[in-house]
Amino acid sequence: WERLSKVEKGALLINLYELMLEGTRVTSVDHAAWLMEVIGLEEDQLLLNLAIGEVERIFWTLLSAEDRASLGPRLEALFWQSMLTQTEASRRKMFFEAFAGILLSENAIQRIYGVWDASLKVEGLSLSENDYIDLAQSLAIRLPDQANDILAAQNENTLNPDNKRRLQFIAPSLSSSKIERDRFVASLAEESMREIESWVLDALANIHHPLRVM
Repeated sequence: WERLSKVEKGALLINLYELMLEGTRVTSVDHAAWLMEVIGLEEDQLLLNLAIGEVERIFWTLLSAEDRASLGPRLEALFWQSMLTQTEASRRKMFFEAFAGILLSENAIQRIYGVWDASLKVEGLSLSENDYIDLAQSLAIRLPDQANDILAAQNENTLNPDNKRRLQFIAPSLSSSKIERDRFVASLAEESMREIESWVLDALANIHHPLRVM
């Protein structure tokens, strides 16, 4: 890997991923394990983003529940430790977002909860209001019994009026009640409910989150 140029690395990432999708010589488990090695070695941020995106897609859409449970703790550890060793703010946030995107273990969920409610401080990590809303969405899905409290707290802490409207729009998609989520999806038949496409896509991503369809 270290002898390749950046262009060659990018081509290899793309080609191996396509071979894996075709089921030719590369399995999803093996490719995910290799991507973790690449992430631990690579310094270029564009290549890291590509490798992280691939491993996240494999993790949620191609691995069995057993393989996901086996790989999850190692992937969480890789992202968290990589985040802590970064000196650049953008790279630290990149690894933090990767960590927040593959949460499975109770320990990882509690870490993100701590960052979200400010009880856990990560030096050099700067989060925007939108980032906190994203964390609240992730936590609401993983902690359904606390979803209403999490969303209420986030709504109170959200100051930007547009962000507050967005959060209130997507809140039903994060409900622990399937009836309420189904009612929200049915409401999208009304054209007025689809005026802001990005909000609708955000809400539908919550509705169809892999943790809800396993």
